[in-house]
Amino acid sequence: MKKFSAIHIPPLSFFSKELYSDVALNWRGVNFLYLLLLLAACWILIMIKVNNSIARFVNNEAPRIVEQVPKITITNGQASIDGPQPYYIKKPDSNSVLAIIDTTGTIKSLDNTGAYCLLTKNALIIRQSDVETRAYSLSQVKNFVLTSDRLMKWLQIFKKVFIIVSYPLALLGSFIFRIIQALIYGAIGLLFASWCKVNFYGLTPVAF
Repeated sequence: MKKFSAIHIPPLSFFSKELYSDVALNWRGVNFLYLLLLLAACWILIMIKVNNSIARFVNNEAPRIVEQVPKITITNGQASIDGPQPYYIKKPDSNSVLAIIDTTGTIKSLDNTGAYCLLTKNALIIRQSDVETRAYSLSQVKNFVLTSDRLMKWLQIFKKVFIIVSYPLALLGSFIFRIIQALIYGAIGLLFASWCKVNFYGLTPVAF
């Protein structure tokens, strides 16, 4: 018979050996549900913090960056803008380059530019890390126009739906990961028990 219920786990899990004995010997079928509830509570705090950071960026920093974006037209896989090129989009506070638009072929890669993104005539090149970049062909884009107003509207929508979409995905992903982790740890524990010839279910809880 269980000595403890789920409400005892959060405070007692830090120090109570008797709690762990009770869970190992007497709990059946509710452990994954408790894990789900625990992860749900933890992710709420994380998502609120991340969502607040995104909201501050969209409200305060993004407008100063987005207003630099020129009207970009992509027709039959070829990008173009009005005005001199290369065109640089910079971070307002530090004046460092965030993105480059060059459909003339003067700049063909992100090497030695410090930028995170380069739009050429036929491709969008994005820096994945310090050692990796990835190019996305524009060949499938038949007719598309990007303006700073449209981009800002997208960011506002992203700000509103981020936590609604991300929370369940993060919860589900972490739940699956933790289940797999628990099963692996359980299998290791059973191997040690078999090796030591210990029958967990034949034991009775003891006070440590």
